[in-house]
Amino acid sequence: MKKSLTFMAALTGMSLTISATAQQLPQSFGKIDVLAAIDSLPESSDKPFVDRRLADNGEVGVRVFRVYNPVPTHNHAFSSTYLSIKSGRAIFSIDGGQPFEAAAGEMVFWSRGVNHQVIKILEHPLVFLAIDAPTRRQNDVHQ
Repeated sequence: MKKSLTFMAALTGMSLTISATAQQLPQSFGKIDVLAAIDSLPESSDKPFVDRRLADNGEVGVRVFRVYNPVPTHNHAFSSTYLSIKSGRAIFSIDGGQPFEAAAGEMVFWSRGVNHQVIKILEHPLVFLAIDAPTRRQNDVHQ
């Protein structure tokens, strides 16, 4: 069942309901139903991950995403990322360091330009709440 996210529209002061996949995102304040956004992620995908953008004011972006397959080494030139692990467990490598395990209730993070990867998923579903600063651009993936 697909749920919707409810936000308070900053400029109009009106209650606004938008779907988790809508392009219009709250800019300056609001309330986000993170669990509904997580529930909207598909059970499977051929892609390494699927994400839903939840908030974006240009300086900071918030999204949820589910990782389905290992993610190769890459970095983001324009944004730093903080990942709160909501469910699952995986082996990560950050900045070429020793691989380590992280699980639900923990956070992994890196600054812009730092290489990172998900080496192996140990427990599904692997779901994150991500905070990107500044907002991660769609084309900001570099190998």
